[in-house]
Order: sequence, then structure tokens, then C-alpha cells
Amino acid sequence: MNINRFIILIILASFWSMSLAACTGQDQGSKRKPVSAVSAKTYQVTESQLPEMMSFPGRTEAKVQVLLASKVPGFVRAIKVQEGDPVKKGELVLSVDDTDIKTRIQALTAEKEGIASRQAAVNADFIYAKDNFKRYESLKKDDAATQEEFDRARSRFEALKNQLESFNADLRRIDANVKEAENQLSYVSLVSPVNGWVTEKTVDTGSYINPGVTLLRIDSSENGFWFEADIDEGLLSKITPDATARLSIPSANIDEQVKISQIVPYVSPSTHTFAIKVDMKEPDLKSGLYGKILIPSGKLKCLVIPEKALVKRGGMTGVYTVGKDRIVHWRIVKTGRKWIYERSSWLPAGSGYDQSGGRPEFVEILSGINSKDTVVTSNLDMVQEGVRLE
Repeated sequence: MNINRFIILIILASFWSMSLAACTGQDQGSKRKPVSAVSAKTYQVTESQLPEMMSFPGRTEAKVQVLLASKVPGFVRAIKVQEGDPVKKGELVLSVDDTDIKTRIQALTAEKEGIASRQAAVNADFIYAKDNFKRYESLKKDDAATQEEFDRARSRFEALKNQLESFNADLRRIDANVKEAENQLSYVSLVSPVNGWVTEKTVDTGSYINPGVTLLRIDSSENGFWFEADIDEGLLSKITPDATARLSIPSANIDEQVKISQIVPYVSPSTHTFAIKVDMKEPDLKSGLYGKILIPSGKLKCLVIPEKALVKRGGMTGVYTVGKDRIVHWRIVKTGRKWIYERSSWLPAGSGYDQSGGRPEFVEILSGINSKDTVVTSNLDMVQEGVRLE
């Protein structure tokens, strides 16, 4: 009885093992069925000459920047604009308190009136002294007046004449001071000399300011913009005006080939760099936009393949190659930098110069395949070691 039960258990266990094996084999086969031939696209590897390029950061700057400063000291009465505000030519942007200037003009005017009043009184005496001097001068010629009387009349005349000249000098001085003060009144109201934007404000209402201190900076929107970057001094002899470079300003959606407009040949002793400028044609730019410029510095030879040919297996990167017999083989490769081929030129990928998207990327192969090898670039989910390409 026990022997029969044991035999039955063995039969059941065997049946269960065979069923499990059949199911497992069916699952594995459903994941990837073995094939003998596959249709796929290929790419022949060739040695390409790529540009050795160096990337440098930079920013946009307005070609014309206006610095507004007051010519008179005083307290800021009102500021009509803030940083970032647009302004028009002739628009009032800041005013300085003019109380001190007006008080000075009033004091000068009062002083002038006092001098004019005294001058009128002296002028009456002067007219009499002048006539009296002429009379004694005539009498002296006829010996009808003594020398003492003549001298006294002459002294009185000359003293009043000098006093009137002094009054006139004081009046001229006061008129000059009044004119200067009135000119200063025109300086208490600062207006924008250009159309543009306020990019910097260094004072607030109520602040005391001194003459010549910058209060506002305005970037002109009418004269265009530069892109400026500091370049390593080692490239000074390799870069010339009109040299071609690649410029990227992400915030302005700029990714284009440009020509260097200006080279500033001065090398900074602290940074060992010199400046270059690119004339920006795009309208409505702003100062301070960050960007990068790629400067060609040489040539390099390397192998590149479409990135879509790469296959990840077990933590390793490889490609499927095809021999003359059309049989596929798996090879492990070591990759390097990525590139983009656009409009007959190569560009580094993933560095801010490929914003438009949709452009095929290539990857540098450092080892694993050779020039003139052929790699599979499509239908990779069906390709495997040992199959034949149709």
C-alpha cells in the first residue's frame, strides 16, 4: 500500500517538472525567437576629420551705453524709472532737489538790487563831481582857481568814478553767478538721450549725490549689440577678423555660425585672455545674455558612427558589425565625444550648440572597431550574434 502511494507521487512530480520546463521554454522563446536572417540598415565606418574646437563663455553688451550723472550736488527728489524699464529719448528719468540753487539765485538777485540802489545814489554825486571838476579845470587854465581847489575837485571826481566801476564789477560778477545758477537748474532734471532700457540704478529717492557720480545706466536699443568673450591668449595668433565660429545664446534661441567682428589685441596679465566681439544682427536683444562661442583651434582624425548603432548589453556598450559574408558579430566598443553633422560641418553635441533638436548625433569610437568596418543601425531588437543580414 505504501509502495503504491510512493510510485504515484513520483509520477506526479515528474509530470509537474515536465510541465514547468515546457512553460519556461515557451516564455523564453516568446522574449526573443531565434532567427536566421534579418533585414537592417548599415553604416560603413570611415575616418573623419573633425574640428578641434574650444568653448568660451561670453555675454551680450549694448554697443552704446549711456551713463547719466548729475552736474550739481543735492538730494534726489524723484526717480521716474526702475531697472528694466524702457525709456524714450528726451524722457525725464530723474530729478534733483533745486531748493539750494533757487535760494542762491534769490540771494544774488537781492544783492544785485542793493548794489544797483547804491550805484544810483553814487551816480548822482558822480555827475555833480564831474561837472565841478570840469569847471575847476577851466578856472585853473585862467588862473581863477588855486591848485588846491583843482586837486580837491579832481580827487572827488576820480573817487566817485572808481566807486562806480567797482559797482559795475560787482554787478557783472552777480550776473555771471546768476547765469551759472540758472544753468545748474537745467542739470537738476536728467533726461534720456537715447531710446533703450534702464539697466542699472545706483541711487534711491532722498539720497544725497555728488557731481559726476553715475546714477543711471541706459542701454541704447538703436545701435545694436555685441557678443563679447574672453579668449585664451594661445589663440591670439590663430584668430583673425572675419574668422568663422559657432555661437549659442540659449535664452535668445540663437545657435548659428558667425564671423568674428573685432579682436582686442590686449592680453590681460591677470587672466591671460584677450577679448573678441561678434556683431549681433538679431533685434530686441538685451545686455547680459549668457552664451558660448566655439573657436576652431585645429583638426583631429577619429572614427564616428551614428549613436543609434550603439547597443547596451549587460552593462556594456557595443555594436553589431557585418562582415563580407553578411554574418553579424557583436563587438564591445569604447566611446568618446558626441558630434552633430549639420550643413556640411561637424559640431560638438550636448554643449549648447544643438538647440533646435531633431539632428542626428554621432559618437566617437575610441576602440573596438576599425575604419571600413560596417555596423548595423536599424532593427536592432531583431539582430543578434550569428544571424545573416539579407
